[in-house]
Amino acid sequence: MFKNIAKISIIIVVAFLFLGISAQQFLVEPPPITEEEVVAMPVVQQIRAEEVSLTISAIGDCALGTEYAQRGHTFATVFTENKKDCGYFLANVSAVLAEDDLTIANLETCLTTAEQRKDKSSLQAVYWLKGEPLYAQILAEGSVEVVNVANNHTYDYGEAGYRETLHSLEKAGIAYCGFDHVLIKEIKGIKVGFLGFNQFSYKGVWQAYAALKEQVVESVQALSEQTDLVIVSFHWGNEREIRPSLKQYELAQLAIEAGADLVLGHHPHVLQGIREYKGKQVVFSLGNFCFGGNRQPYDRDTLIYRQTFTFVEGELVRTTSRVIPCSMTTREGYNDFQPKVLEGAEAEKVLHKLKERSEMINFTAERNKIRKNAPS
Repeated sequence: MFKNIAKISIIIVVAFLFLGISAQQFLVEPPPITEEEVVAMPVVQQIRAEEVSLTISAIGDCALGTEYAQRGHTFATVFTENKKDCGYFLANVSAVLAEDDLTIANLETCLTTAEQRKDKSSLQAVYWLKGEPLYAQILAEGSVEVVNVANNHTYDYGEAGYRETLHSLEKAGIAYCGFDHVLIKEIKGIKVGFLGFNQFSYKGVWQAYAALKEQVVESVQALSEQTDLVIVSFHWGNEREIRPSLKQYELAQLAIEAGADLVLGHHPHVLQGIREYKGKQVVFSLGNFCFGGNRQPYDRDTLIYRQTFTFVEGELVRTTSRVIPCSMTTREGYNDFQPKVLEGAEAEKVLHKLKERSEMINFTAERNKIRKNAPS
């Protein structure tokens, strides 16, 4: 019995000694880390994804020039009266447009010295809009960086007038999109793509509507694969109509379903509503902005549409938008071709008009009409 107790005692003592030595290894302060060891240690960084925001502004029809039959008070005479100052026309809005990352407009005129007008004998109402090539500088001094050229007036003076228009824009540093011109601009590391389509013709020649629809889908899909953001301009609808046409609805839906992030419209020469479709904004008509084709405008109300797109690691995560009410002239009785930002009651009137016209838009109802009219 005593032998067993002695054995147990010896085992306990040995165990305590072992535990004491083991514990001491953890209780003893470790030697200091050398500088070489610090350098060799892996550095763990916590990377926080940064947001990148782009702000795009859009303005409506800019007819920088004079209609062929106009006499007396015209865009050209106002230009001369103001000592041929290209900064005059957008002087009241240039500071506002300079606040964004990019402004896009619809350039609805030729900037050319060409004299041969396009044959429009088949049309009921005919107009030819033309301005001097140096008028492209009006856009540059007004802080407009991109224009859409896909409309029914850039070919008013034929292929020669169109080519000189593009050259005039390039000389002034203005980028352009429309027809077969696809534009990609990189802003803050984000690739933004621009397309422009004309419902009525392609490069001055009639185009079947079915061909246009196919072109829209294919072009938007292709561009969306190359860029982070796609903005599509449409010259569409009916003049002076405050409600969008069925074709406007259909083209907007096709563009967004193909990958467009923003749809901008012009041609009606009046404001139409703004509505969201599948999370993307459709601005059906921006109205006239700096419009030399009309000396006594029947509707002076216009706007600057502004949308901010926020990206994280190249992915669009949210957008915000706002409207800046404007008038296309500072004068009551006539057009001085100098748009201005409105304030107070005048601004509220434009916002109320836009609200009413936006409430007229119903994508669901119009989509049903499109399906009903579609060939079986």
